[in-house]
Amino acid sequence: MPIVSWPADSRRAECAADSTLLACSLAASLPLAHACGGNAKCSTCRVLVLEGAAHLSPPTEAEREMATRLGFPEGVRLACQARIHGDVTAWRLVIDAEDEALVEGELENTGPHSLGEEQHVAILFCDIRNFTTFAESHSAYDVIHVLNRWYVRAEKVVQSANGRIDNVMGDGFLALFQEPRDAVRAALGLVAAANQMSAWVESQFGSGFRIGCGVHAGDVVLGAVGAGGARRMTVVGDAVNLAARVEAETKNAGVDVLVTAAVWERVKDQVEGGKTVDVLIKGKSGRYALHEVRVKG
Repeated sequence: MPIVSWPADSRRAECAADSTLLACSLAASLPLAHACGGNAKCSTCRVLVLEGAAHLSPPTEAEREMATRLGFPEGVRLACQARIHGDVTAWRLVIDAEDEALVEGELENTGPHSLGEEQHVAILFCDIRNFTTFAESHSAYDVIHVLNRWYVRAEKVVQSANGRIDNVMGDGFLALFQEPRDAVRAALGLVAAANQMSAWVESQFGSGFRIGCGVHAGDVVLGAVGAGGARRMTVVGDAVNLAARVEAETKNAGVDVLVTAAVWERVKDQVEGGKTVDVLIKGKSGRYALHEVRVKG
């Protein structure tokens, strides 16, 4: 008989062939949630299959619809639909009543859905230099007008480089790209756009307009975060924090764009290099070599 192992619960159970993961767990007195009674109308019986995925039946139509609707990553199955044909190791994803309320809320939410998945991406952080000083000495209308004028330009640059702005944080933003070369292309494009905008800001307000960009590539966790209408797709992880630190170093180095070694190795033949700075990064151990990039030629 097939054996289903639940390492988080330190349980193993023999199951009848072709029984569902849900039926098997309940027969073994493992309290796997199933708010809809096992009819694929909810997702409270979702599990992460760690081993033996090939020993489960293919997703049913109802399970495929739920997986698409909620953005299930690879390996997540509805226990009420997955039938067992061999040994399987799985992990319960809904543990208590608070978890159940959360996943039921996902079904009612009209915002983006994703349970979370790891991705390797290029991350660009961009920040307007000394904008706090500008904001303190100009009207609220002028501050917002300048920001909106900038973000219209910035979004066009990022999109033209095959990226998307993931998060706007006042006078700074985070953008994501699949390829480091695209992120660097966007960074250089943003610098050019900022230089063009600087002439307008100078004519209107008597001050310049300059940005700094930091680019890093690494693994992140992508998922839908938030509650109710505030739910949105975003990324978290050490790579995101490092990219933000790199951007902060541009001001100390007196340059517009800095990239990490992971990015530099991918783009060094396509851009012109400038200075290299060897720095300690807050929250990180060891020293990091950061490379200035400029438009080639």
